[in-house]
Amino acid sequence: MSSTHLIPFILHSILLAICIILITYLVLLCLLIHPFFQSHIVYLHAIKRTWFSDLSKPEQFGFLPGQVSTFYLPTPDGEKLFTWLILPVEQYFAHETELTNPLRVSSAEKSNTTTRFDESVAVRLLRSDSAARVVVHLHGAAGTVASGERVRNYTALLAGGRGRVYVVAFDYRGFGNSTGSPTQSGLVIDATTVVEWVVNTLGVSRDRIVLFGQSLGTAVCLATLRHLALRNEDGRGRNEDGEGRDEDGKRAHVKGIVLVAPFTDIAALVSTYRIARTVPILGPVAGIKPLFEYFQTFITDQWLSKDHVEEYIRWSEEKDVKYRITMIHAEDDADIPWHHTSRLFWHAVNASTEGGITYAKLDDKRKKEKIDMGPGGSVMEWRTKNGIIREEVTKSGSHDIIMGFPVVSLAIMRIFDDNAPSTKT
Repeated sequence: MSSTHLIPFILHSILLAICIILITYLVLLCLLIHPFFQSHIVYLHAIKRTWFSDLSKPEQFGFLPGQVSTFYLPTPDGEKLFTWLILPVEQYFAHETELTNPLRVSSAEKSNTTTRFDESVAVRLLRSDSAARVVVHLHGAAGTVASGERVRNYTALLAGGRGRVYVVAFDYRGFGNSTGSPTQSGLVIDATTVVEWVVNTLGVSRDRIVLFGQSLGTAVCLATLRHLALRNEDGRGRNEDGEGRDEDGKRAHVKGIVLVAPFTDIAALVSTYRIARTVPILGPVAGIKPLFEYFQTFITDQWLSKDHVEEYIRWSEEKDVKYRITMIHAEDDADIPWHHTSRLFWHAVNASTEGGITYAKLDDKRKKEKIDMGPGGSVMEWRTKNGIIREEVTKSGSHDIIMGFPVVSLAIMRIFDDNAPSTKT
């Protein structure tokens, strides 16, 4: 091919490539608008990441024989949630014979699949342990209870209780072995079902429960907490389903929450999210404000974490209810930029402050009061009469690996310890 024909050929090829990219991008945007595809993109629940493993046999993922009880919890709207109850190693050691002796383990537990959780040795041990504490685990998008770093995460959570923390992990509807399809309202029902099961069936008081959420799980956590609080506005006495209150008459929904890699809302998240950490989904659209605002109207599940945390904290301050919130984020998180935590922290602090506080003013206070941990990152803590709001930004840990870090164990330990020292100077 001569040089006189080469240049037009190159230009034509470039133009064709640009057209293909634009058409592909427009098709992607159209798919994002459609509820079915939008659900699969937001939740990624079809990506199990444990296709060739049996979730009903936790030993395949490194657990001790009998350490995890597996069963299904029914939801009020007819779904079944596949659930793990994980024993702390210290309790396992004390009851190893009972847990592993075939003559004393129920036939349901031998098969590792049971819908009769009342037959589980682990359930009986938890019910009989008045000092037991429970972490309800709310996982992120994609995968199952056993995917990726989640097993390491459970180990970190168990380590935060000095042998007294049990972990309840489950798959939302549409995930793993659970039935149904995910929606925002559905996931809140799922999380509420699990919390109420821990309270009403396992007999664990709300002041011995911590909610842990990572990524999508942080949004589920905050939406659930808001739901638990606002469904009974007066905060005292007994509510419509007969739930009790603390001895002083105040509603304690949970002892506290730990959020790892949270985001402010879905719209803000998708404006920065990148496929395979390289290709921005809505980067070009987000740069055109009117177009992006129009696109937001098509988002079915908004997951407004910034609004939910504000509503919950305002309610807690008004009702004089104690709360503990810890937010953890890694600076090198390529999936959800850590500035989401800074914004969410501000929304929380703003709601706890009479008259509010501007982001700029809080940023000034952060520069003066945050504790510089060097290579470990930084810590900022905000205390009110009723609550503690804590922001921990680590230098490393990416999006998932951080779940197994000791910072998670310490966060659980700190919330359960009422005498934990403040990090404020």
